[in-house]
Amino acid sequence: SGFGLVALDAQGRPVLKAPQPLGIDARGESVKGKLVAARRGADRFSVRLELKGSAGVPVLVDPGWVATGAIGVPRFYHAATVLANGKVLVSGGIGAAGALAGAELYDRASGMWSASGTMATARMEHTATLLPNGKVLVSGGHNLPPAYLANCELYEPAAGAWSAAGAMATAREDHTATLLPNGKVL
Repeated sequence: SGFGLVALDAQGRPVLKAPQPLGIDARGESVKGKLVAARRGADRFSVRLELKGSAGVPVLVDPGWVATGAIGVPRFYHAATVLANGKVLVSGGIGAAGALAGAELYDRASGMWSASGTMATARMEHTATLLPNGKVLVSGGHNLPPAYLANCELYEPAAGAWSAAGAMATAREDHTATLLPNGKVL
């Protein structure tokens, strides 16, 4: 696979990919490393790094980054939410043409992005909260020119569709949203 370690979930999808680590010791010499995984339960494992030739000297280790597919519409000030199926929903933000209403899904297993519906309102600096039923609540934010938003929208992962979800009493942006134990969002 080209990776030092690939961890798979129960369906055989990769959930962690790590290249062989590179290291430099305190003397400036290269140190080879090896990642060793040990299962610690049905859904847990630990990863240990074994270094060869470091002779107990401090070693700086850079595990590196792994290239993946490019998002369809580059953006910033967006929200990213890990869904129950392991995919990552990226909603809104600001792109080259201004505030965005579009959303994209990142599939960690394939490393690819796909479009996933459009919100009714373009927004950035909003929150996106995964709800117990698997839907995502997007709230507030603002768009350009600065118009602060009180409205909320729901994302339904199975349909890849958005719907209105009422409004907060006060418009807000760059705020937080906390899922409470009773399923409500503060």
